[in-house]
Amino acid sequence: MSEEWPYEPKDKQYIKNLETDVEKLKTQLYDTLLNSNRVVGEMQKLQNQLNACQIENSKLKSQIETLKKALEK
Repeated sequence: MSEEWPYEPKDKQYIKNLETDVEKLKTQLYDTLLNSNRVVGEMQKLQNQLNACQIENSKLKSQIETLKKALEK
């Protein structure tokens, strides 16, 4: 008993079309990977900027508290 593959291609053009589609998909996947890497890099830069801003914010809050205490005296 042998079963035939249900999607057995009937002509060479069908195979060529599939190969073309696969190549297009490879290109799209590669572009998607490049874009995702770019986005990750941008997110890392933004995270670093956010961290720097949070540090500066903490410093400024500390200075405000110090000045408030100085004014209370």
